[in-house]
Amino acid sequence: FLDLSSNKLGELSDSISELTELRSLLLFDNRLRRLPDSISMLKCLTTLWLGRNRLRTIP
Repeated sequence: FLDLSSNKLGELSDSISELTELRSLLLFDNRLRRLPDSISMLKCLTTLWLGRNRLRTIP
């Protein structure tokens, strides 16, 4: 479980893919415009909260 909500994040590092056992990732209420392609490597991820961001596309 990783909660990065409400941190005014503008980007998410590609190294997020190193958290191979991550099941829940909360990114609600940030300033994200894109997600790194490496997020698709999170095979155990079952919960992803992306609301209130500035996303244009999702990989």
